Amino acid sequence: MDETTPHMHLNFIPITEGRLCAKELCNRKLSKLQTEVWKKVGEKYGLNRGKPNSQAVHLDTAEYKAKKIVEAAKQRSAEIDEQTERKQAELTELTQAVEKATDKPIPKNKKEVKKEITALRAKTAMQEREIQIRGRDQEELFKKLQEATRRNNGEDTAFKMVADIMSAYPDEFDELLKKSRDKKAGISHTPVRKNNSGWSK
Repeated sequence: MDETTPHMHLNFIPITEGRLCAKELCNRKLSKLQTEVWKKVGEKYGLNRGKPNSQAVHLDTAEYKAKKIVEAAKQRSAEIDEQTERKQAELTELTQAVEKATDKPIPKNKKEVKKEITALRAKTAMQEREIQIRGRDQEELFKKLQEATRRNNGEDTAFKMVADIMSAYPDEFDELLKKSRDKKAGISHTPVRKNNSGWSK
């Protein structure tokens, strides 16, 4: 399958009681027909039924792909932000626990002091190791966040460039898009040549 969103186009002539009658079929019956076709054909293959009576506006392929790229980058950036916040909260909690432990009164008995120092050294070593691990995790998350931000910025720039080209040269962009689609479909075109009077085929 060569589509990320499989769909079907159906051409038909609505005839009711021997007469052409688009109004009767294209009200609620068409939505019902779409649901019936999906139940018989699409559901068993795990395809989703489009939202009934949706007012969604169709996007051009390039716009749709650019929108999806930007959405994916924003979602990944949000996930990394959430992970960073969680790790920061854990580190803060650990730091507070260490500070609380240092506020405890110092024992007066030499034997108890020695015992507590040994326990504290062991605990400190474990906490230092934990902080090292968390520090590496945070560093890794920060790198991922920077990469996602760079990707997102690049994708935003690419999307803006495409949008600028589309608004400045709509006809040329449509022609280029058509040629791109035709090329994928295996349809060849006569090469475009430039002469003194402008572009011509």
